[in-house]
Amino acid sequence: EKTDIQTPIKFKLTYTLIQKEPRMSSEGEKLPDINLYPILNQQEASKVFEAKFLKDCGDNDICESDLHVTAELNLPKQESGIPVLYLGEQQVNLSITLYNHNEPAYDASLYVFHPNTLSYIGRKVVKGESIECVPHNSTVLKCEVGNPMNRGEVEFQLRFSPRNVSDDEKRLKFTLKANTTSIEEKPEDDFVLVADIVRVAELELRGVSNPEQVVYGEHVVPQEEMKTGEDIGSLIIHTYELINYGPWKAKEIEIHVKWPYQTETFTKNGKWLLYMMETPKVQGNGYCVVDPDIVNPLRLQVKREEDQFIREFEGEHAKSEARVKRQAPEEIRLDPRTLNIATMDCEEGSAKCHYFKCYFRDLQPDKNVLISIRARLWSQTFVEDYATVDRVDIISRASIYLDPQLDIRQKTDNDKAFAVTKALPDLPLYQKPEEVPLWIIILAVCGGLLLLILLIFCLWKLGFFKRKKPGYMPAEMHDKELREKEYNALLVSEFIGLLVDSVQGLGAGQKGSKTNCTEEPPSKWAWCMLVHAPPYLCGLGSLERGGAVLLIRLWFKITRSVSK
Repeated sequence: EKTDIQTPIKFKLTYTLIQKEPRMSSEGEKLPDINLYPILNQQEASKVFEAKFLKDCGDNDICESDLHVTAELNLPKQESGIPVLYLGEQQVNLSITLYNHNEPAYDASLYVFHPNTLSYIGRKVVKGESIECVPHNSTVLKCEVGNPMNRGEVEFQLRFSPRNVSDDEKRLKFTLKANTTSIEEKPEDDFVLVADIVRVAELELRGVSNPEQVVYGEHVVPQEEMKTGEDIGSLIIHTYELINYGPWKAKEIEIHVKWPYQTETFTKNGKWLLYMMETPKVQGNGYCVVDPDIVNPLRLQVKREEDQFIREFEGEHAKSEARVKRQAPEEIRLDPRTLNIATMDCEEGSAKCHYFKCYFRDLQPDKNVLISIRARLWSQTFVEDYATVDRVDIISRASIYLDPQLDIRQKTDNDKAFAVTKALPDLPLYQKPEEVPLWIIILAVCGGLLLLILLIFCLWKLGFFKRKKPGYMPAEMHDKELREKEYNALLVSEFIGLLVDSVQGLGAGQKGSKTNCTEEPPSKWAWCMLVHAPPYLCGLGSLERGGAVLLIRLWFKITRSVSK
């Protein structure tokens, strides 16, 4: 081996005599002269010796080295201090420092044992001379660090690719072993590194309804007369999008969907809400498992025009969405009053839901998949039960489920999504309360008070307020007429003040009192004013502000005058 300069080079020297072979004499001839044929000592005819390399190995010419290796994985660490490899990273960097604390180490090498799922990319020398690294096989990497490696240290980095790490692999293990042809003081000086494997696949789920708003009540067909999906109501598609932001793939994903199909009536069967027309469609490597009994249970026909619309929606989502939105404008009414909104949601207990699952495999980073659920809004239910509300929100929900054994880590705050369809009644169904003009209110108040005055006047003429008591003595006619004139003048002035204060009191009561006659139909306004404006007529309640005080004062004056 040309790199072995620790072992001496051995030489072997052999020599022989060059001479002719003696000829065998015939009978009667003279024997050959033996001096012409010398004999060599065979032990001396061959010599073996060696040549040693010049080394800085001390007086005994034996190199005694002390190699020591340390290493560190350039990865994030857990609280326990163990490095973590988040799958999806492009490479794994291993920083190595090799020390020699004694005499030169000849033919010094470092062997790195690594998992076969990691492939060697390259090396970078940080400190020291040139270092060459060559894969020995799929799990061993050999790095030549010097020949010799003198006293001191070398530092370099190795890069590995983790692309082939399997989904079942939980931990990486590295073993580093230094070797030399010199004599090692501590031959068992290996270094071991471990790293936990963590799979991070940041998933997000989004939901949308197309169209976002629909109008019900335009065309209602009884259930027994329905033949096609169009007889049910408006077409609605709830779409859920699953996105993988990486950095690692998601091997297996489940999407759990809650679909509101009926209203919650706490009986076996409610009223239809969103009638599912077909099995949900998936764009991507996946499928949905749905109970066949919940898909078009009435077996209504699907027209070809509807299929064409679905294909256009899937192929040209933006164009289809714009077309549907023109059919249902966002601003239906602009009245500033508080909206009356009904919500159909499984989580709130207002709707019955079907539960089904969709399965996806090997969702790569920066990829997405779609789930499209096609249904019809059951117009008959909304016309019968929700004709007077401002809006009905129908909500479907979906969530992500990952098998814990896959050990995929991600944030869970965006693992749930919902799609809302906002259903609004058709304008002829929606009867907006009419505002009462102010002049009608004033006229009704005045009319009620005039009726009250007329009634009291009639009762007074009939002698209702003139009760006789025991011991009653009629006064002189002149004094009696005088008192009646004074009484009538006082009565008129009191009623004029009462009329003004009552109108003011009822005006204030229109805004803040408990009784508001404007809430009654116009045909009942006069009767409401007659009953609630002067409650002293039937001895009930009191008037706002000074009206009640004036009535009490007037009543006492009348009774006192009559008693006299």
